[in-house]
Amino acid sequence: MDKVCNNLSVLMYGWEYPPHISGGLGVACHAIVENLGKKNIKVNLILPYELDKESLNPKIQLTGVDVYKDSGNINIYKIDSLLHPYLTVNEYSLSKKHLTKNIDHNSELFVPSKLSGRYGANLFDEVARFSNIASKLAKVIPHDVIHVHDWMTIPAGIKARAISHKPLIFHVHALETDRSGFENINRQIFDIEKYGLNEADKIITVSNYTKEMVMKYYGIPENKITVVYNGIDKSYASYLSNLKKPHQKMVLFLGRVTHQKGPYFFVEIAKKILETRKDVQFVIAGTGNLLAEMIHKVATNRIGQHVHFTGFLDQDHVKLIYQLADVYVMPSVSEPFGLSCLEALAHGVPAVISNQSGASEVLTHVLHADFWDINKMTSNILSLLDRPSLRTEIINNVKKEMQYLTWEDTADKINKLYKESVK
Repeated sequence: MDKVCNNLSVLMYGWEYPPHISGGLGVACHAIVENLGKKNIKVNLILPYELDKESLNPKIQLTGVDVYKDSGNINIYKIDSLLHPYLTVNEYSLSKKHLTKNIDHNSELFVPSKLSGRYGANLFDEVARFSNIASKLAKVIPHDVIHVHDWMTIPAGIKARAISHKPLIFHVHALETDRSGFENINRQIFDIEKYGLNEADKIITVSNYTKEMVMKYYGIPENKITVVYNGIDKSYASYLSNLKKPHQKMVLFLGRVTHQKGPYFFVEIAKKILETRKDVQFVIAGTGNLLAEMIHKVATNRIGQHVHFTGFLDQDHVKLIYQLADVYVMPSVSEPFGLSCLEALAHGVPAVISNQSGASEVLTHVLHADFWDINKMTSNILSLLDRPSLRTEIINNVKKEMQYLTWEDTADKINKLYKESVK
């Protein structure tokens, strides 16, 4: 048993990883995998990927599977699939129509015998199709534990466990109740999450906030759940921006423009501040299903001269916009953790965040308010804009807190849970 614990091999199912990152889960998954690998844990990460010219040469004897990275303790397997981060039912249908329209089925590059068959007719069929293929890797990849991330991969993990009979860990980064609100949940997604939470041997949540949600809405006993906070790279945590700020102040919202992230409240805050002062610019960086509605709301309130939309930003531009910002605002309605808050603070940008977030549990020196409390959010932002001494005090105190919020520490806690699971 000591040998197993010292040389653990993990079969991990995810759905976002560099170089294609569109949200916090991709950042978290990459950091967890890299730091587990540094601890001499063999990580076999299985991901969905979209059909491309470079991915039609499987290197192991499973249809539609391609090993594309073998670096030390990390192997990554790609499975032909249209699944991608934060995909909705409607977005999947549009992706499938676009692919069908643009692929030349007579081309030599499109060889059905080399692929995993037709894509699912809808999002849930595609999740099932992916899980059928991905779970078969449990037959050919030696492993001691199965680790899955969020709802799209839990069916694959359950089927893999049926093959290898290894313990199953369900890592919850976000829930359907976060994304849609309990009153508006997609029942099929909720049911898959509930089934996975019941089936898993152990559950990781990224905060006590999410742990409480899992217990309240899904009926899971507390003793099954372990809280493991997200972190930040040590080099990132020690970085502070030296870029000279522009004369006008900038208040930043960065994230998916969806109900969960609270962009509506950010626009309301901007409107309230702009009623009394015009020396502040507001930036909404990101895309999402509410983007058009937010643009319309800004136009209707006649504040478009001071509120700017950047669309999606890659990692280099994210770092740049942090350096330009004076205050970062995270008005999330339901935020399991909030990695972007850590990143902003690492750039020396003080933050105002909602109490309905995991980050508020560990960042005691950041200014908090309920997401719906526009007055308090506004007051906090104005205090940070007008009081340089408060900004300095918060950043200095937060730097001390962030020394204990590293991905290395996150990996240590996950490794401990692995060892407990295989005993």
